[in-house]
Amino acid sequence: MGYCPDCGGRAYNGHCVNCHEETYIYEQNVSNEDPVPMSEEFLHKVKQQEKQAKEILKNNKSDVI
Repeated sequence: MGYCPDCGGRAYNGHCVNCHEETYIYEQNVSNEDPVPMSEEFLHKVKQQEKQAKEILKNNKSDVI
């Protein structure tokens, strides 16, 4: 666990519980038996958040070392 550089909230696996709402919605949706279609814009935002999560994880690891 680390902290979001934008809002200071907790980040689990690099995903901020406050800033990465789209990722949470996406993960909940794809785990459903009958997922709801999502727009390209929404999926683009999820991809951006995945990149941000990797950076958060990378930065938090370097803080610990």
